[in-house]
Amino acid sequence: MYACGTNEYRGLPKTGRKQQYLLPPMKSYSYRWFFGGIKRVDAEKQLLMAGNGNGSFIIRESESKMGDFSLSVRVEGTVKHYKIRRLDGGGFFITKRATFQTLAELVSHYMQHQDGLCTKLKAACRKVETPVTVGLSYNTVDQWEIPRNSLKLIMKLGAGTFGEVWQGVWNDRTQVAIKTLKTENQGMTLTINDLLEMSAQVASGMAYLEVQNYIHRDLAARNVLVGENNICKVADFGLARVFITDDDAVYQAREGTRFPVKWTAPEAIHSNKFSIKSDVWSFGILLYEIITFGKMPYPGLTNYQVIQEVGRGYRMPCPSECPPTLYEIMLDCWKDKDMDRPTFETLQWKLEDFFETDLSAYTDASVFVS
Repeated sequence: MYACGTNEYRGLPKTGRKQQYLLPPMKSYSYRWFFGGIKRVDAEKQLLMAGNGNGSFIIRESESKMGDFSLSVRVEGTVKHYKIRRLDGGGFFITKRATFQTLAELVSHYMQHQDGLCTKLKAACRKVETPVTVGLSYNTVDQWEIPRNSLKLIMKLGAGTFGEVWQGVWNDRTQVAIKTLKTENQGMTLTINDLLEMSAQVASGMAYLEVQNYIHRDLAARNVLVGENNICKVADFGLARVFITDDDAVYQAREGTRFPVKWTAPEAIHSNKFSIKSDVWSFGILLYEIITFGKMPYPGLTNYQVIQEVGRGYRMPCPSECPPTLYEIMLDCWKDKDMDRPTFETLQWKLEDFFETDLSAYTDASVFVS
């Protein structure tokens, strides 16, 4: 929980990252309408989901000015944004003719009076549940997938919009029910904005691992969980490693370790040395998977050919459906020298910049005042 009240700052030691604004506790932040540091694009997406109507709203921390807030309101199938500014002596306002000591008072006022907004506030936006990754550990990683040849389909029991249910046998002795998914190109209905947003979510998750000194070593589309409303989580940490210090940021894999060649950085293939920068290379391959709706990287090439060609400087060409700017990001991930590749923090904001607009995205409440 966060709240507003002082100008206390705390630096993050030895990381070179921006200082973080810390807000002292305040009761009003227990309200359902406060979504913390959610980004504007995510606020829009959540407000436009089913179950939210006109007047559904979110209060969130400002992306542009530390310590300020923004109000996002759904109206007639769109989302309007208002800057909530702070008074020098304490308090908040959207328009200076109506000021409030707390955010809770501001919300209460605009639930009763439109007073310059596009509509009265009615209900807090419904929160989206994210996929749960319970039990992803060294002890359970091998139990998440079983060989297809260990299952036998006996009799179809039923069918639905997305798949079928069969009676079957596992390992020739255990009776099981088996769900199969239909193979139509359902993913093709995703827009370029959907694909870029999913990419940004993965970059955000990897940026967190980056700060925590973790490397993943198996970053690929198959290891990203996708939940309702395209909420993404990085998963399968069976090969992940942690480093105690930033100086020890390379992991030397044991001889004979198996890894997915088409997703693995050249330095990891040739010397078994993995780092967060080798994860960045893999992220570039994952971007290729996302933008092509799951096509196999390096089509037509064997693993051996990939090793030889990449070593000679070959990089996959830009897919026909890929925006040039996104392809430039992919090429940045595939720089030959690992230290020339971007950080995940940089990748995150570059991908999120596809959605960012200037201040024209925010509505001036005074234009609604007669």
